[in-house]
Amino acid sequence: MSATVAAQITEEQKQHFRDEGYMILERAIPDEHLQMLREECQFFIDLENRRMEAAGKESDGINHKGTRYFISQRFKESKRLHEFLFSELMAEICKATIGENSYLFWEQYVVKSAEKGITSRSFHRSGFNRTNKMRRVYLPQYSPEPIINPKSGQAGGFTIPFLKNGVNVYKHEA
Repeated sequence: MSATVAAQITEEQKQHFRDEGYMILERAIPDEHLQMLREECQFFIDLENRRMEAAGKESDGINHKGTRYFISQRFKESKRLHEFLFSELMAEICKATIGENSYLFWEQYVVKSAEKGITSRSFHRSGFNRTNKMRRVYLPQYSPEPIINPKSGQAGGFTIPFLKNGVNVYKHEA
């Protein structure tokens, strides 16, 4: 499937990615990965809820129980997210957009319930959720080289090698 998806990425989409930093690939994620991403999202929501309950809180920072969650840099706590993040599909997309070398820089779930209580229009720039279901977005971010903080000189985010000269070099540690 991944080669098919890569072949379907148009020059216009590549240019949009270069100009805007993103592109939309309709129905590119295989059903089994989509189901896994949903299950892992719910796992982390439940984990956040238990953590807040144990602390006797309804919110923690920008996370609000039952309403919104920013769950970032947690793939190492997951038994399955690496299957998507370092998949052939993501390798083909990275090669088509940022090149033969790629690093996982960041990954996060952004989850937003139907509007209740929190009405910020700026919530991750996605506007209001007018459905009765949680809106879940998973945002993996890759870069062609480590992103270095100019002030500290340190690599930011994860900086986990994924592709080197077009070859997947990621080694999963169980």
